[in-house]
Amino acid sequence: MLGRTTLIFTLGVLGGWILLGGAGKAIAQVITGLWASHQVEESYRISIGVDANGKPRRDGKVDELRTHYNLPIHYGNLIGITGHDGAAVFWYQDNTGVVRNAIVPDAATALSRIGYTDTKELELDPIQ
Repeated sequence: MLGRTTLIFTLGVLGGWILLGGAGKAIAQVITGLWASHQVEESYRISIGVDANGKPRRDGKVDELRTHYNLPIHYGNLIGITGHDGAAVFWYQDNTGVVRNAIVPDAATALSRIGYTDTKELELDPIQ
């Protein structure tokens, strides 16, 4: 029995190393439900605040650098957002009633955007 326990512990440590190391980036992204795709610089003009007379200030240019995350379209519609330890947890419900979460890990410190991406060859295999 000691051999099996040692094997399970070793696999657990190896799995943790993969998730935390550079080689585990793709695996870690699967766990969040979102795939970081690319950086997007969004630029726009907007009036921010009012002057001493209470009138809107002249438009100023705003530039934002955001990480674009791809969300599988089969996740469905956004039904709620919660937070935990600096992360934002987005909750989606598909047309069959299944609820899934997708996590933006650094939502408190980095700008992001989420866009739907087509899902191909979706397979659902219940595991006991």
